[in-house]
Amino acid sequence: MMALQDEVFRSETGGELIAAGRASRQAALPSGRLLATGLRCFNAVIEASMLVTSVLWVKSFHIIFVVSWFAALFYLPRLYVYHVEALAEGDERGHQRFLVMESRLLKLGNVAMILALVFGGWLLVLMWPLASQPWFWLKAVLVVVLIGFHHSLGKFNQAFANKAVNKTSKWFRFYNEVPALVLIAIVLLVVVKPYWGL
Repeated sequence: MMALQDEVFRSETGGELIAAGRASRQAALPSGRLLATGLRCFNAVIEASMLVTSVLWVKSFHIIFVVSWFAALFYLPRLYVYHVEALAEGDERGHQRFLVMESRLLKLGNVAMILALVFGGWLLVLMWPLASQPWFWLKAVLVVVLIGFHHSLGKFNQAFANKAVNKTSKWFRFYNEVPALVLIAIVLLVVVKPYWGL
């Protein structure tokens, strides 16, 4: 009888309701933490996907301008081959025509080179772990070689304008192969990503 009265008293005073409220709050804590963890994971996924999207856009423009740059590196030496032959034949009209073509192509090559380097640097910032890999630094050395090659083409353009070129058409034919060899090496490095255990 006394036990029944105590039970009624606890029910009337809300003791069980309070206890039930505490129990429900304690049960809700893990769910709240789970929700917070889920939100953090969702935000991390969104940030990662945005980073991947940024990398893909930057990489796309880098490739576009690299291709444009190589177009100039391939074609300018070939124009120099024919320009030397025109000078040897005393073809003044051909000389002037080649000067215009070479100067315009060199300007386009300058723009393409600068933009390729800008987007390449931006890509490196987004993918900084690449800097720890030996193949990347070998690629960087080859890019420096290409920049030097490009600079030499500008020097030859000035020499042609002054009719002071001392190279033969055969020499320019061999010189024309330099960017092709560098391109092959760069593509193999970027695609294969060799690891030498350094």
